[in-house]
Amino acid sequence: MNNGIRSRALKKIRGYECKNAVISVTAADEIKKHAADAYPYECCGILFGRYDQDIPHITDTVRTENSSPEGNAGRTFHMDPLGLYEYERQYHAKGLEILGFYHSHPDNLPVISESDDEYMIPEMVYAIVSAQSGGAGNISFWMKDKVPSDSIK
Repeated sequence: MNNGIRSRALKKIRGYECKNAVISVTAADEIKKHAADAYPYECCGILFGRYDQDIPHITDTVRTENSSPEGNAGRTFHMDPLGLYEYERQYHAKGLEILGFYHSHPDNLPVISESDDEYMIPEMVYAIVSAQSGGAGNISFWMKDKVPSDSIK
């Protein structure tokens, strides 16, 4: 019983801070505005741009609806996969690709949680913004290493 809680608390988070991500002022402002508008719930969206010499350059964002079940939207987020597909097609036509995703942490720090880490897609950028009543704070960027192919069964 207590061991279950203890082992979860000790689980290693594999995501790491992505310090070389570049984001346009417009995209950063839009993420912060979305977080403030959604407060006290988590907002979520898509990061679009291009890679230049292995560095992600985020130029555009798209707000998506947080389709998390009612009552959980303040602690978690879900995106519609068909919506992701449609946005990917639209932005691909503009020469942009999905670089990752963003979401907010209402009344919390912009660091990955154990839940974030569990669902992160390797090599995708994750932007997390802190949100409070009256506005949004800092944005941090995270990424998980590529999963070795021999670990996929």
